[in-house]
Amino acid sequence: MLKKKVLLYGNSILMAGLAASLQTLPQLEVIQMDSHGPVKIEHAQPLIFMDLRDIGSIHALPELCALPGVTLVGMDSITGTFSVLTGESHPAKSVQQMLDWLQGST
Repeated sequence: MLKKKVLLYGNSILMAGLAASLQTLPQLEVIQMDSHGPVKIEHAQPLIFMDLRDIGSIHALPELCALPGVTLVGMDSITGTFSVLTGESHPAKSVQQMLDWLQGST
């Protein structure tokens, strides 16, 4: 089975919790990257998650948005939403709701 690569960009508590949840999905290969320092993505990840409240991730937003063929998902634990930064927003009162969306899109 070919696994879909997912990059979790940032080192917030939100990203740590998301990593634990995503690693339970056998169709995904979860890769984590620290948000301190320059963006160095060696292999294209079609799906990138970032914490919209993490200052390091926000500084990297222009570079992440410029990556070709990438879907960038911004998560906001304060408002309880995640936004697909191609123009879609979805309510997510729990990580499970976000996982349900993710499984429907893979």
